[in-house]
Amino acid sequence: DLEKEVLSFANWRLYPASRQLFDNNHAELQLSAGEYDLLLAFVRQPQCILGREFLLQITKSGDLSLFDRRIDVQISRLRQKIETDARHPALIKTIRNAGYLFTSSVNISKEIHA
Repeated sequence: DLEKEVLSFANWRLYPASRQLFDNNHAELQLSAGEYDLLLAFVRQPQCILGREFLLQITKSGDLSLFDRRIDVQISRLRQKIETDARHPALIKTIRNAGYLFTSSVNISKEIHA
């Protein structure tokens, strides 16, 4: 038996060990490596403002300037995949001059997989 960590938030279930994300209908959502890394950072630190510099480092783009828009593009792509309405994001909020805030509470549990 293998115990798998599951991070549940909103209508999603994230499996860090296998880098997979599923919705409530057990459909897997495909994320790019960068989108996944961002999401995992948010889910591991819910209700905390994560600065752009920190997020750039997480997505291995740390050599970029803070004014690089790549992080915003990745956040925007991630929002289009996980938000109910990407134009009015509820899960990932932009905090002006500070970074981004993951608003959802996250439940961490273990699942046994035979």
